[in-house]
Amino acid sequence: MFMKIFMTLLFVVAFTPAFAFAQNSEKGTGIQPPGEGQESLRVATWESPPFAFKNTTGRWVGISIELWNAIAQELNYKYEFKEYTLDGALDALTNKKVDLGAAPFSITPDRYKTMDFSRSYMMTGFGIATTKVSDDHISTLLNRILNWDFFKTISILFGTLIFIGGLVWLFERKRNADQFARGPLDGLFSGFWWSAVTMTTVGYGDKSPITLGGRVIGLFWMFASIIIISGLTGSIAAELTFFRMTPKVSGPHDLKSAIVGTLRSSLEADYLHQEGIHPQEYKSIDEGLNALVNGSISAFVADHSILSYSAARSFPGQIEILPQPFEPNFIAFPMPLESNYVRPINMQLLKFLQTKEWDSILKKYNARQ
Repeated sequence: MFMKIFMTLLFVVAFTPAFAFAQNSEKGTGIQPPGEGQESLRVATWESPPFAFKNTTGRWVGISIELWNAIAQELNYKYEFKEYTLDGALDALTNKKVDLGAAPFSITPDRYKTMDFSRSYMMTGFGIATTKVSDDHISTLLNRILNWDFFKTISILFGTLIFIGGLVWLFERKRNADQFARGPLDGLFSGFWWSAVTMTTVGYGDKSPITLGGRVIGLFWMFASIIIISGLTGSIAAELTFFRMTPKVSGPHDLKSAIVGTLRSSLEADYLHQEGIHPQEYKSIDEGLNALVNGSISAFVADHSILSYSAARSFPGQIEILPQPFEPNFIAFPMPLESNYVRPINMQLLKFLQTKEWDSILKKYNARQ
């Protein structure tokens, strides 16, 4: 009896540490690959064509997405995409709110301190987007001035002329019918004519108010017209100055003298700040390219492949991408620190990069390895 008890205790003492060690090893310090019954992986991504974007059906596609799909299929991983901005995705990875990122995440020393990365699957570089410069400078200038804001201003001004002219006609129509006809149509036209020539300081003298109310409105309108004309003149002069002084960006060396935009929290933003350039930062590529087309900035710096694809897709014929990328960098799949996904993903990634399927993905999106 005593011997049975002794042997049982010996068995427990001998195997309990090994069992505990096995459990701790399986648990690890990071996030475990999903097995049977476990939840799907949370994959952070952001709109960054041709690497990651939604097609017409709302499904995520792109170079990074299709590469991840192939790897996850081989590893039997279940997953779901979580959409973020770039800085939101980086924050989610740092704080372990997601398990992996699938988009053009560049490997940098600062990011490597707060997250793990897979092997790099593609090398890319910075690109510069500028607006296409027409040889017809007059047409280019007119396009800058004759925009929607200009026509909106003219419409408001036209309505103001009618309103002021109508007020003067109401005061003048009885005592000054020779100059401001009693009939509504002729009278309003007379009032409009008077307000227009008064605003432009032409002052033909063919019409002038004689009533107290008409003269008070006339005095007010003369001073208001000075302000309005000065504002219009200043706006047009500003456009002319901007058009003449904004330099043509032909390479990275021109960025310091240009109004530059870039993507918030991006590698390009870090580079520009290091170069002493203070860019305007945008949440998305399309937002930045819109600012470029609208004239808010004169150059937009982002990943060369993303710029080329986005400009051709969303702004055909409006944007020029400088052909030579600069500051090469490597992109990979980021994961939270101490993630247990790194090794299995790397093994499958290295295998897939040697296949024809990977070449087909690159050709599909006109990308260069």
